[in-house]
Amino acid sequence: MPYLTTLVTADLRSARNRFTRGGWGERFGALAATLVVALFCWGCHSFFLRIFEGILRLRSVESMLPTELTGSLQALTARLLAMAALTALSALFASSLVTGLAAAVQARDLPLLLAQPLPRLSLYGHRLLRSTLAAGAPILLFLLPTAHALGTAWGHPWRVTFTAAATGLLLTTGTAALALALVLVLLRTFPAGKTAQTITSISALSLAVVIGAVRAVRPERLFNPASGEDLLSALQSMELPALHFYPSSWMTDCWMAVASGDAFRGPLTSLALYCALSVVLGAAAFVTLHRHGWIRAREAPAPALPGAGAAGRLGRRLCALLPRPMAAVARLELASITRDPGQWTQLALLAALSGLYLYNLKLIPGDQRIVGPLLALLNVGVAGLVLSAVALRLGLPSVSRDGPSRWLPETSPLGAFKRLLAKSLVVGAPLVLLGGGLTSAAALLVPAPLDLKSHAVMAVLLMGPTLAAIAVGVGARFPRYDAADASMATIGSGGLLGFALMLLYTGVMTVLSARPVFSWYLARVGLHTGPSTLFLASLALQVGLSLLLAAGALSWGARHLERHR
Repeated sequence: MPYLTTLVTADLRSARNRFTRGGWGERFGALAATLVVALFCWGCHSFFLRIFEGILRLRSVESMLPTELTGSLQALTARLLAMAALTALSALFASSLVTGLAAAVQARDLPLLLAQPLPRLSLYGHRLLRSTLAAGAPILLFLLPTAHALGTAWGHPWRVTFTAAATGLLLTTGTAALALALVLVLLRTFPAGKTAQTITSISALSLAVVIGAVRAVRPERLFNPASGEDLLSALQSMELPALHFYPSSWMTDCWMAVASGDAFRGPLTSLALYCALSVVLGAAAFVTLHRHGWIRAREAPAPALPGAGAAGRLGRRLCALLPRPMAAVARLELASITRDPGQWTQLALLAALSGLYLYNLKLIPGDQRIVGPLLALLNVGVAGLVLSAVALRLGLPSVSRDGPSRWLPETSPLGAFKRLLAKSLVVGAPLVLLGGGLTSAAALLVPAPLDLKSHAVMAVLLMGPTLAAIAVGVGARFPRYDAADASMATIGSGGLLGFALMLLYTGVMTVLSARPVFSWYLARVGLHTGPSTLFLASLALQVGLSLLLAAGALSWGARHLERHR
């Protein structure tokens, strides 16, 4: 226990030093993150409070509703909570696999700790604590406002919140320990590179499945029901087999028992046993398998990614179309992207989000022939947000990926601007394919005039290479050569500035696309000649703005690289 206390104290002191000695960029980032967390908690609390208060209002008229709909309103509330908690448990397990792998074998302080005469159990407790905090903090930020909303509706806000905090810690600790044991078993069986790829793939796919399952039950029916019967019908439709056998259901059963004044010894005992058995299993796996897994993680090479060979051959053929010096830089950038397992596993989550957006287009109420042009305009904004997130992930760490070997491209005869241009072309190619495919698929689902849909597709096609150029240029202006992972370049002042510029550019492009849409509505009532006279002017402004921003961002980054050569 004294060893564990020493390790935790050192972590707390290091976190305090990073905050107090960091620059204004880090402090602004912490303030922005705090504001986002506060808004997220407020949104969760407001949403569930409205639902719980609506259910309680139905208790006064329960005798007037059909018997097959009512049953027990308390049981229906518990079902809603169990579904929400099961979603949180799925996300918790997925993130625990990733954080468990990082804490067990990839942490930079592990060589120093393993060289010390530390007891294995103390080191296990330290690794488990890190994994639990990293994976469980976002989940608790969702569970605690939900529990407080339940307590507020039932008249016991702080009792339910305290119970949620205690049971949430049991759930997150047990799940993190179970995920850590699974990671060590996988490291004992498979190479380290294959284990990391498998874990990230499982995490991304599980999150995609959870997002799809939550959207399939149409939760918007809970937020604005037309009547009490609609609300009860929506609650009854949310059901999974064996829902009461999940640890998350035991946790929400404790909440409901505290809110209604019932005993909750049974579900609390089950949850405590789950946590204890998981911690013991994780300790046994750590003591017996950790050293061997850590050694394999240091020695085993990462295997080739599935599909990277075919993608690489196609990309090299396309890069050969560029001038020879730029083609070499483009091939190097393509190899850096395709060999990163994180880029491939994000495709599953991105595909799920894109599919949900296309599915939601058909569920928008109103006359599709009237709202169709507005939906075509919405496609520009949504596609811009998606492309901005992808460009931030792919393009901003581009220069930072050179790392300590950055002297190699700096000594080449190729100028900094052309080097950045080659990188932006590689990053922009998938953005063009993604944005064009998403907007074209949405245009097929939206009954709008052909010229408006064509304008939206062309605007998004312009946004792809421009967003890539902005990301690469800002990444060159704020490089992170010393970071252990190049993706850390997205965190800090460079990431904030780059994302802000991309969002501003997306907003301006959406506004420029809005003028023909509103002209079409005015033409419907005979007040305007229609969008045909504004189509070319709006498109010309978008082309000019895109070229200006792309050239400016790349020149800004190139000048910084030349000055610090």
